[in-house]
Amino acid sequence: FTLPLVYFLLPVLLAGQSTLTITGVVVEASNGNAMPFVAITLKKNLSGTVSNEGGRFEFTLPAALTDDTLQFTAFGFKRSLVPLKMADAPLAIRLQQTTLPLKESDVRLLPAESYVRLAVQGLKNNYPQQPFIALAYYREKLTENKNFRQLNEGLFKTYYPSTADSLQNQLILYRQAEEAQEFQFIKEEPEKVKAQEKKSGKKSQKGLKRDLAQAFSGPCSLLSVSKLNADLPSYLDTAKWNAYHYKFAKSSTYDQQEVLVIEFNSKNNDMRESGKLYIDRASSAIIRIESSGDYSVPKNLLPLILSHGFRLENPSYSQSLSFQKVGTFWYPQQSLKQVHLPLTRHHLFSKNEQVTLDLEQACIVNQLRLEDIKAIPPALRFSDEQEPLKAVHNDENLSWDQVNKLKK
Repeated sequence: FTLPLVYFLLPVLLAGQSTLTITGVVVEASNGNAMPFVAITLKKNLSGTVSNEGGRFEFTLPAALTDDTLQFTAFGFKRSLVPLKMADAPLAIRLQQTTLPLKESDVRLLPAESYVRLAVQGLKNNYPQQPFIALAYYREKLTENKNFRQLNEGLFKTYYPSTADSLQNQLILYRQAEEAQEFQFIKEEPEKVKAQEKKSGKKSQKGLKRDLAQAFSGPCSLLSVSKLNADLPSYLDTAKWNAYHYKFAKSSTYDQQEVLVIEFNSKNNDMRESGKLYIDRASSAIIRIESSGDYSVPKNLLPLILSHGFRLENPSYSQSLSFQKVGTFWYPQQSLKQVHLPLTRHHLFSKNEQVTLDLEQACIVNQLRLEDIKAIPPALRFSDEQEPLKAVHNDENLSWDQVNKLKK
């Protein structure tokens, strides 16, 4: 399998030529409902993006790149193709549910756990064993009682090693929404702050705007989940299978191919976890994972919550991870995570205060590089402990208008 030369020249083309932005919306043909997080890629050049929560998208590419085709793919739906030459106006993409006959009778010959075991045994055959680099757009959005508070965006260059070593991430671009607002649940009353300052004789740091997103697990954690053979989640770790139930769900399709769907549920009521594994029937590759359950609050976030008199009430998360096929291997495509934190502050003689914090994280692969791969120098590597604005190293010479972002 040989990639066309223009694929490797794409970063140069983006930096050196004018760009074209294609816009549109993706809906379900049967009812007109918007379809979020549909994969949108170029057929030849393998750069891409996804639709946003409302099904809308923007796709940026070099204006001179016209001999290619846009692909729209989603699980359980037929693929839709649009030649770039015909994409000169806002697109309205209507995806139809697949009618591909599924071979359900062939699936149930073995227990569900057996197909999961085959998928785990095939990790080395189905996922790239050679190093590669991905450019990925990252977004984190925080709301308080459904009111917008923070939005941070970044472009990461990630080096995926051939071994089980950790990924190496470099922050290329980063920005914060100018309209970000202060979280009300940690906002001190002005009179109280002034009284403390007067008593201590020092300027108080309380009441200042906080970047609460830094207290959660950051972009590196979200990027790392796509390297399955490095750190298997517990529901794929054969040594921990006794803690889970596995059963067949209704099969699906992806890009016209049959996909086996297996549900899993944890047996431990103290730490609930459930989800679905989407397994390609032809290769036994895990091509999508959906999971949800109880959320373990980071140690650096819990003191902030407790110090303001709040208690957590059943925090939860949901997450999905999808892969895309290039040649014979499956590469990361998108990772999405939502964290739900209900907080309560109890009062003896007045009504309790209820606050709900929601974090949404999205990581979308813009581009894959498979040749002439070099590790990221230690001095340029990013970690979640760093302050993002001070850790940018834009050696790609890219600007935000050249990045495929989730449409606002």
